[in-house]
Amino acid sequence: MYVMHARRSNRSMCYERLFQWAESEADARKTIELKPDFVKGHVRLVKAMKEAGKPMAEIEAAMASGKKAVTAKDLEGLEAQLATIVPRVVD
Repeated sequence: MYVMHARRSNRSMCYERLFQWAESEADARKTIELKPDFVKGHVRLVKAMKEAGKPMAEIEAAMASGKKAVTAKDLEGLEAQLATIVPRVVD
């Protein structure tokens, strides 16, 4: 299972670099489906949604979902990464 979520996360990053936000979002969602506590999946999802111009309510919902899914020790890192993407939402 490890390999599948990592592959999807890496492909999401590749789509991100190509500014293909819909594809990046789809792979980030699949990453989260495969490994819900994987921080990078949540970060990639929020970035893809923001760059694609999704409504802030949807982005905030994705962020809240990510915060619930990750382990306590990873939460601080997730919040810090999300703050660089959407600074006004994460304080």
